[in-house]
Amino acid sequence: MSGGLSEFVVAGASGPVLRSMLVDLDVRDRPAETRLLLPNAEAAELFAVLAAVVDDDHVIESILIND
Repeated sequence: MSGGLSEFVVAGASGPVLRSMLVDLDVRDRPAETRLLLPNAEAAELFAVLAAVVDDDHVIESILIND
């Protein structure tokens, strides 16, 4: 699995810890959520993002993967 754009929607704003773990992502903060955009991701990269978000005690609202 690779190619396209993967988007993770996370509840709440991203804090400095989450941002420091995800420096390669396009992070878009909104008042009630944070959107993490990752282009052309391999499966290992997607799992790394999931692990970082969960480790930082954030709730994932949705994941969209466009090939």
